[in-house]
Amino acid sequence: LHPPVLDDFGLGEALKFLGERYQKRLGMPLTVSCEEIGQRLPSTVEMAFYRVAQSALDNALRHAQATQFMLALRQVGDQIEMVVEDNGVGFNPEEVLKSKDYPTWGVKIMRERMIAVGGYLTIESEKDKRTRVIASWKIGMSQ
Repeated sequence: LHPPVLDDFGLGEALKFLGERYQKRLGMPLTVSCEEIGQRLPSTVEMAFYRVAQSALDNALRHAQATQFMLALRQVGDQIEMVVEDNGVGFNPEEVLKSKDYPTWGVKIMRERMIAVGGYLTIESEKDKRTRVIASWKIGMSQ
C-alpha cells in the first residue's frame, strides 16, 4: 500500500517511477518532469501527492480517451505544485463534484487527500478539451 520508492528516494523519483509504469500500461506518450525540490516533504504530504497523481492518471486512462499525458512536479517559491494533464475529452468538474454517484468518488477523494494535508486541488477541464489536475501545498503548512 505504501510504495517503497517514495520512502527511499522521495516524491520526485516516485513520480518518475509511477510515470514509467503508466507509460508501459498506456502504450502512449507520458511526459514526466520533476524539478528538484530543496527538501523532503512530510511523508503524509508526499503520499497525498503520489496518490493524487495515481488517481488522476487512472481517471485519464479510464475516461479521457486521451493520446498524450503529462505529469509535472515543481516548486514555485514556497509552493509545491503537481500537474497531471491529458488531451482527452474533458468533463465538467462542477457536475462531478456535486454528484453522489460512484464514478465521481475518485475526484472527491483526490480533493480530500490534499485538504487533509493542508493543500489544495484544482481541476481545469471542459467538455471536448484537455483536463488539468493541479495539486498544491505550501511548504510549512501543518498536515
